[in-house]
Amino acid sequence: MKKIFIEGLKFFLPLSFIILVIYWLLSLIEGLFASIYISIAGEDHYFFGLGLLIAAGIAFCFGLLLKLKPVRDIITVFENTLKKLPLIKVLYRVPSDIFKFFSRKGIQKKGRVALVSMPIGKILGIITTEEINESTLIHLENKDVVAVYFPMSYQIGGYTLLIPRENVEPIDMEVEDALGLIMTAWLSQK
Repeated sequence: MKKIFIEGLKFFLPLSFIILVIYWLLSLIEGLFASIYISIAGEDHYFFGLGLLIAAGIAFCFGLLLKLKPVRDIITVFENTLKKLPLIKVLYRVPSDIFKFFSRKGIQKKGRVALVSMPIGKILGIITTEEINESTLIHLENKDVVAVYFPMSYQIGGYTLLIPRENVEPIDMEVEDALGLIMTAWLSQK
């Protein structure tokens, strides 16, 4: 009986967490765009889900507009301005960089799985860039380094370390698989 309960929890808890996060995010988006719609058009024609439809429509329109080079140029200038404002740059840049990295293109372009040699053994990490800008390298003795991200198990967070290239061994593994292993402390291996 206890084993059946534990097996049920192993399935139910992660699923519940995913549903909760998705529900929270969708409710947040619905509430924001619904309140904007209601303040402009009134409640007469509002129905639940209209906020999500409006948000999806806006995202789609931005996607279409970003296919035009003049619009991309304007957005680039706008983004560069945001990245210079003291508090705004953190609020904008962090989610933007994370989204770009974890998009399929970003992972293929930058993310590579690697084993990093340490005095106590090897640690699995994700190479985020192999080209460190010169101003950062001035402070380092060894200039031939790569940036490797080491996520922490069971939490959102981790460390990015500049590791000498000779201590980094790229391996043939998908980034998603490596993240799954790291984030679950290797308990999810098949």
